Amino acid sequence: MNRLRTQCSLQLSFVPVYTLNPNCFKICFHNAQSLHLHSMDMQADFNFCDSTINMFVETRLCSADPDILVEIPGFTIHRNDFSSQRSAYGSILYFKEDIQCTCQSLNKDNIEISLIHVSIPVQTYCHLHVLSSKRITDKYPQRNISFNSIHTG
Repeated sequence: MNRLRTQCSLQLSFVPVYTLNPNCFKICFHNAQSLHLHSMDMQADFNFCDSTINMFVETRLCSADPDILVEIPGFTIHRNDFSSQRSAYGSILYFKEDIQCTCQSLNKDNIEISLIHVSIPVQTYCHLHVLSSKRITDKYPQRNISFNSIHTG
């Protein structure tokens, strides 16, 4: 084990979030694909625990799933469950408890929309998080939603 840690360690192809400057505003996005099955892994991941905001899509959460199942200590949760039944959709936002953030769900026509407004001392960011229903994209393939964020300020 010592040899693996000293001489043969792998070089990562990315910079882990937890190694970045702790004063940076960090946002992680992840396609969770059934968060209720992977919640313990997510809660133990240093990258998610060190981020300012985490966004997960395709969570497959439904209104019957309690928040305690997917909470990360030190974060506030905003859930946008696609339905009361378990489906392939759903999203969840986590933001550190010490930042000013408001969230709103604006779902319309089988499209999940979560609007987050975050205020930080230097600038204001507005991030629009969109997950299109497969049913919509199959029916209207030209409705490919290509925007991820809007920067204002």
